[in-house]
Amino acid sequence: MPAIIVDKEKCKKDKLCVMECPMKIISVDDNGIPQTLNTAGSICIECGHCVAICPHGALSLPKLKAEECLFYMVCNGISFLEESFANPG
Repeated sequence: MPAIIVDKEKCKKDKLCVMECPMKIISVDDNGIPQTLNTAGSICIECGHCVAICPHGALSLPKLKAEECLFYMVCNGISFLEESFANPG
């Protein structure tokens, strides 16, 4: 089972999920669509950050609902997006 599921119709290829994955298991294919490494299933910590960070609703995790991903981020004070734009690279 893939670590994340990508809705290719909703994906805008902005690579936010790639930049924000804390485990760095998301890359893009030749068409710019997010994909996970083959070993992602064993590495993914299922934090839901990739789902919560996507403004287009293009990502989902098989084991978590989108609301749970946002809830996890809010409860744990995670704000990777703000840090990334403040400190690019």
